Amino acid sequence: MNVYLFNFELSFFSITISSLILGIFAYYKNRTSAINQIFCLFCMSISIWGFFQMQLGIVPDISIALILAKIEHAHKANKPVDGHAPMVLGEALKKYVSHGISTEHECSDLEEAREKVKAGLKIIIR
Repeated sequence: MNVYLFNFELSFFSITISSLILGIFAYYKNRTSAINQIFCLFCMSISIWGFFQMQLGIVPDISIALILAKIEHAHKANKPVDGHAPMVLGEALKKYVSHGISTEHECSDLEEAREKVKAGLKIIIR
């Protein structure tokens, strides 16, 4: 798990927990007050929102989740994961390789192949 994703999840986790605690505290401070009841409901809705935002940070799209599951299954079976990413360079390439892609056969020029080798990919010439 990269640091950015961990910080993202941690921030929404803290929003969820702190809103929940604050709402419960306000409710129990004076249960008969309409303001406290409304504030408690507001805090509960914020904590639910924070929980689902945290889940979206883990996997923003179901198709990505399925692809990551396939990659994980291949790794468990000790199989290489072949990449298909023409013109993916720079930060996007680093993120791509971090998911465990090990080979690449979509290089269109020598510079792209060099950058992918430098990132740790094995280049297949077809």
